[in-house]
Amino acid sequence: MKHIALLLLTSLTIRVAAQAPVISDSLLPCGVTDSFLTKQIDPQVLKQMNSQWEEYSKRSTAKGRLSAEDPVLVVPVIFHIAHRGEALGSGSNLSEGRIQAALAILNNIFRARGKYASANDTRIEFVLANCSGIDRADASGVPNFLNLGVNYYDYNQIQQVTALFGTYQDKVVNIYVSHSISGASGFAYYGGDIFITTGEFPNATGYNASARVFAHEMGHSLFLHHTFQGDNSCSGCPSENVICPVNTNPLTDGDQVADTSPHRVQDLGFDTPETALNPCTDAPFGIGTIRNHMAYGNNADRFTPGQIARMRFFLETYLTKWIYSDAIPTPNNQLSLWSVPASVCANSSVTVGFNNNSGSSNPVFLIQKGDDVVQYVDISTNPASFIFPESAFGSIYFNLSSGNDYRIRVVAGCNSQLSQAIQVNNGAIYAALIVDANNQLLPNTDDDQNISLSRCPGSSLTLKARLTNLQNNIEVPLPESDLTNFTYQWTLDGAPLAGATGISYAASGNGVYRYAVTSSLCTSQSKTSKSATLSSNAMASSTTSGAYGGRLPLERQCTGSTVNLYSTYASNSASYTWYKDGIAIPGETRRTFIAGNKGTYRVIASDGSCIISVPGDDGVALNFSSVLENHIFTRKLTTSGFIEVKDSLVCRDYMFMFGADFWPEGANGQRTRWAEGLSYQWLRNGVEIQSATYLNYSTNLEGIYSLRIRQGTCESISNSKSLYKSDKAQKPEILTPTSFGNGVSYYLHLKYATNQEWFKDDQPLNNRDDSLLVSTPGVYKVRKSFSQCAIDSDPVLVSFGNTLSPMISARDSVRLVCNSASSPALLYLEQKFFQSTSGLSYRWMKDGIDLPLSDPYADKDTILIFQNGVYQLRVSNGLASGVSNPIRVSSVSNQTVQLSSLNGQLTSCNGTSIRLTFPSTSLVNPVLTWMKDDVLIPGQSNSWLNAQQSGIYTASYQGNGCTITSEPIQVTVGGPLSLATLTGSQAIRVGENANLLLSSTVQPPFYYKLSDGSEYYPQTNSHTSVKAPSVSTTYTLINFGTPCGLGNTAGVAQIDVTNCLAGTTNYTLNSGLWSNPYIWSCGSVPTVLDPVRVNSAHTIYLQEGNEARSKSIELQGQLEHGSNSNLHIGQN
Repeated sequence: MKHIALLLLTSLTIRVAAQAPVISDSLLPCGVTDSFLTKQIDPQVLKQMNSQWEEYSKRSTAKGRLSAEDPVLVVPVIFHIAHRGEALGSGSNLSEGRIQAALAILNNIFRARGKYASANDTRIEFVLANCSGIDRADASGVPNFLNLGVNYYDYNQIQQVTALFGTYQDKVVNIYVSHSISGASGFAYYGGDIFITTGEFPNATGYNASARVFAHEMGHSLFLHHTFQGDNSCSGCPSENVICPVNTNPLTDGDQVADTSPHRVQDLGFDTPETALNPCTDAPFGIGTIRNHMAYGNNADRFTPGQIARMRFFLETYLTKWIYSDAIPTPNNQLSLWSVPASVCANSSVTVGFNNNSGSSNPVFLIQKGDDVVQYVDISTNPASFIFPESAFGSIYFNLSSGNDYRIRVVAGCNSQLSQAIQVNNGAIYAALIVDANNQLLPNTDDDQNISLSRCPGSSLTLKARLTNLQNNIEVPLPESDLTNFTYQWTLDGAPLAGATGISYAASGNGVYRYAVTSSLCTSQSKTSKSATLSSNAMASSTTSGAYGGRLPLERQCTGSTVNLYSTYASNSASYTWYKDGIAIPGETRRTFIAGNKGTYRVIASDGSCIISVPGDDGVALNFSSVLENHIFTRKLTTSGFIEVKDSLVCRDYMFMFGADFWPEGANGQRTRWAEGLSYQWLRNGVEIQSATYLNYSTNLEGIYSLRIRQGTCESISNSKSLYKSDKAQKPEILTPTSFGNGVSYYLHLKYATNQEWFKDDQPLNNRDDSLLVSTPGVYKVRKSFSQCAIDSDPVLVSFGNTLSPMISARDSVRLVCNSASSPALLYLEQKFFQSTSGLSYRWMKDGIDLPLSDPYADKDTILIFQNGVYQLRVSNGLASGVSNPIRVSSVSNQTVQLSSLNGQLTSCNGTSIRLTFPSTSLVNPVLTWMKDDVLIPGQSNSWLNAQQSGIYTASYQGNGCTITSEPIQVTVGGPLSLATLTGSQAIRVGENANLLLSSTVQPPFYYKLSDGSEYYPQTNSHTSVKAPSVSTTYTLINFGTPCGLGNTAGVAQIDVTNCLAGTTNYTLNSGLWSNPYIWSCGSVPTVLDPVRVNSAHTIYLQEGNEARSKSIELQGQLEHGSNSNLHIGQN
């Protein structure tokens, strides 16, 4: 492939799976540095380019803000489709419609049209070269193309792919399209070619391809840098060593654009709000950076005026071969449309004809809403019949709304023609639900909003239609007055019910009820509602619920708040009686009840002579206080969606999702799925994240995350989750038996690994499960993650022999036998490594001696133990045998155990609590005694306790001849405001390191930020930061973030730097100020490392409020000082 001298590799972009619930354009680092640029361009040319750009920018008064008088710069492009041998329009051999749709969206981005109308118009457009501009080649014969696509790391392979398209064309932008780019979505060369994947093109299945990466790479081709250019980020570099880009002269430093904020790559993610502070400027990022096409954000929609000026400068100066190319066609637009309907129903068939006298072949239809392309149609006949879309791809990624701003554009090569406006009616955008006669959601509704109810015989239940529309991710009901614009037909078990054509229907029979709803504007548009399955039962049941789906509310509620409670039995003839703590509540006879006081609530339903049973343990316990339960968990985005993980390493191509995980005080710690009346605010490094106010939050930024919830006047901050950036995933660990016996197949298990692949003898096994079955010898390993983040586990050598290595475990973490036969210890064979235990024989041993076969457990894989001793299990299969690990069982009257806490945390913020748990024992539901600061806590006897106050906690059990007591454990809830202190003032010589000490009054996790922009997430409350300044520098601690919020900061570190070599004397050359480095021979102000000699009649002035430092001073001149100045000799 032929390139001009300006072709420089610039960027690499992650490909995220289309099925993922959250789409992110978090981009991989490309490794392009200033040294890379100077190697690829002649230094004199580079210097000339930068100088001319700077001078142009200084002279320009418009600075990229264009008007209608500015010329539109047209750039010709050729799409080179490198496919895998598929037929035209299938697989990676993209159809003409997909390509034309992508080009139209790219032009909308650069011309600020449609959804990009709020951006700046670049007045740059792209057109198919020579009015055709699409060629195709089968690249399946290129080495590694079928499995890797274009290999970004193999320049020879790239040349083989591009050579398939014949003579290189220098007067156009060559856009090479392949199914994959070795883990990336695209890369580009400054002033040259673009490589992009098919996943960045709109497709007919509705994938949200918005040309986001396409625009990013085109920006590079037009000489735009990343907005974080110059931050020295690199593969394998710790993020804390990444510095802020130099921005002394914004036209020559960083991205060489004056109106973008310099920032580091890790400071900006897809979810960063515009108001977030940029650590490199201590000012808000602003919309120009957050939503910039050259940043790594998800909502990119604009270039800044400065970037526009830069692109146009290079087009008009160094890339004139494009804008004056003879490949730029002159469209004749000799196209026309006929039989375009004046109105259409979405999701209905449309037939449109066209005339093509343009001379270009392969016409396609682009359906537009305003200027936005919402669908394409590849045409094979004339007239062309197609289904007018119900939902859309690309820039419109929600259900098509009704309106009259739709048009059809016919496109052939570089020619196009637009139809008149079309009225679109879409009644299918509504979800059809079933509610009761009072518009309340019915009980026993599942997550898909289908209903299942059992009623007493002879009773009826009025079902009513509800239509909702999704607006800003919230289901909004259609006003009841608008329901008359639809017709209805209720059905029972799929058969229409005679006369049941109203909004509601009184159902008395058994079966599955639904209704079909049809828009009066589009009679062909019909939707079927969710279902209501009704049955009759003379022994119907009812329970008390906290939500329409039968979910329990949080037991802990804020004082002053209320909770809606429901009966799960519903019929038109039912009556209800509500109880609180077993006493009937007068006047409460409805199916719903609003509770606002502490107690256990229960509802009894009656319906004629029918018996409605209520479970004996039915009831909803509510406890109103100022403390709320609040815990969070972490999930990681993989190719199969979000999965829960425990590691906290953020590889650059990962997305993490946090979610609230509420635990009611009862129900044996089972999670509840629902919480009413709560508001949410996510925090990062103690600072609120703008718009992060939902139950879940997704991010790819490192930091310390916590969740603040509020209900009424109560507030609680959760446990924290820390995420750390790295260029590698966290190393996976394989759990394996210590030996492999003949005749046995074993499982290898992964610990905390996700998105993995197994290997044997360095060959992939096409297995991505959490476990691997092995029955043959070899060297096994697992690779976690892919692309640049991939990391391998330590290898496991599997070699089969005559030795088994069984493991036994105890059911209880407290392995004891009380002085009673009622609490034996249970030991058992750990089977997690065995595929099957069939064919294994067992023999238990006590103190090294086989138990007699008269013992009923002697030859079983499980044993109940009533006597003290050391127990082992011998296992054999005839080909191999082995003896297990020993477990000592002791009969004791007293034992001390350790309490544990949820997430291992013993400190929490004000307004929350810490869950302490007593270890499991062989005792069934032991009744415990809990104490705080040696004072009994009344009413607490469970195996766990929510500690709401600071103090020293213990728990004990007494019974069956045993006393089990926990070690005291210190819990801190709230407490004094956290404080971080910076110390470490010192003097160093140039090139030496200075150690700054950061210390905190609280334990991690927390976050430091120093005045030079460096950030730290230490693992202990004392952290050393190593600095090597070249000039004297004062460091301050400007930010200290904790899960509970921002803490206080104190202290400074003054680092005095001397240029004098050890043993030399720093003497004066001229009279002047002590603080002026130019009067000293070493060119630096003396520090406590330097002896000073004033060897002639010089006068040195020490200003008021200033300090002089020196190892020693020999004066032959005069030293004058202000009243508030200090002279330090031989001290720091």
